[in-house]
Amino acid sequence: YDGRALRFATPGVTFFEVDHPNTQADKRARVEALGAALDGVTFVAHDLAAGALDEALAGAGHSATAPTLFIAEGLLRYLPEATIHELFSVARARSAPGSVFALTFSTREP
Repeated sequence: YDGRALRFATPGVTFFEVDHPNTQADKRARVEALGAALDGVTFVAHDLAAGALDEALAGAGHSATAPTLFIAEGLLRYLPEATIHELFSVARARSAPGSVFALTFSTREP
């Protein structure tokens, strides 16, 4: 599991961790067992393949008017193409000026 939010915790910065509900439940249990400080981390249990990411982020308190760094590392190759398009569309719609989308991209045979 990525621990970026814990490694780069910064006052005034909120990390929204979007993960499949099952994955996120396991990660949260492990992080809480370690007693790690979770200040500035908002967990968003959401299945990207189910759609409605915009609503999930808004419901978690993400502001579409604040610059955001969206990160998708090691993720896109596991998602259906339609889900990737929705992810990009939602990120674009929720991106205030100054926002950035960083991703890793790998190819695979069709």
